[in-house]
Amino acid sequence: MFEASSIGLWGGIIGCAIGAAGGIFGTWISISRTPAGPKRSFIWKMSLIFWLGMLLFLVLIFTLPTIWSLIAWIIYIPCLVFWIRKMNKRLRNTS
Repeated sequence: MFEASSIGLWGGIIGCAIGAAGGIFGTWISISRTPAGPKRSFIWKMSLIFWLGMLLFLVLIFTLPTIWSLIAWIIYIPCLVFWIRKMNKRLRNTS
């Protein structure tokens, strides 16, 4: 019925769909559980920036040649950690 290559393709598609659904669900929970006011506004804005940044990163990974793709990973991971730490500090300082 299915060839080995098509099973792998379907696994990749289903895995990506489950991952994206988990990200959307997590974003929705984060926004819905944040109290209204400046914190919720901040979470909305950061969620949008994160999703756009992730989409940009994925486009770069899939379109750049292999060596540049690896360099993008090396740059992305420390930048992501820095960004999360900076935004958590900013969130703690908002009332």
